[in-house]
Amino acid sequence: RGLKPDVITYNAAIDACGKNEQWQKALTLLDEMEQHGLHANVITCNAAIGACAKSSEWQKSLQLLEDMEQYYRPDVISYTHAISACSKGSQWPTALELLDEMQNRGIQPDTITCMAVV
Repeated sequence: RGLKPDVITYNAAIDACGKNEQWQKALTLLDEMEQHGLHANVITCNAAIGACAKSSEWQKSLQLLEDMEQYYRPDVISYTHAISACSKGSQWPTALELLDEMQNRGIQPDTITCMAVV
């Protein structure tokens, strides 16, 4: 009995993990969420990508971005987090490819995106 977490609860928890560089816990929560029959949304995906980006886990960020595309259209936040992860991991060519990809999809980079690239 008691309260059961919903998507919003998981989103907040995943985001909190990201802020504390607990990317593995964020991904565990993402899996747990699915096991409880809850489906990630764009906010969930962005929080998970951001959690990995904070810890320079660029490969995980890219995988999450790719997985996200099966269900949702990534937005400027999705790409910014992935670009940030690549930049932190010194994966400059990949960061620039992502910047080009987002623009080709009609997603305009914002100031934060541009700062992530440099």
